Amino acid sequence: MRDVTFGEDQSQVRTESAPQLLAALRNLVIGMLRLGGVKDIAAALRHYSWKPWETLSLIGLPYN
Repeated sequence: MRDVTFGEDQSQVRTESAPQLLAALRNLVIGMLRLGGVKDIAAALRHYSWKPWETLSLIGLPYN
């Protein structure tokens, strides 16, 4: 899923520990979305890219 949704294979980040860090962040995002009840990760990423303040609701913070 990370490769298709995040384009991981096309990433040009290859030095030191950066690839592992980015993979961990991608896993964190996927896990948070799944815990939030999201079924379609790609659609959720598109949604939250248009409304980034709504991501606060995933961690229980109000965004009003």
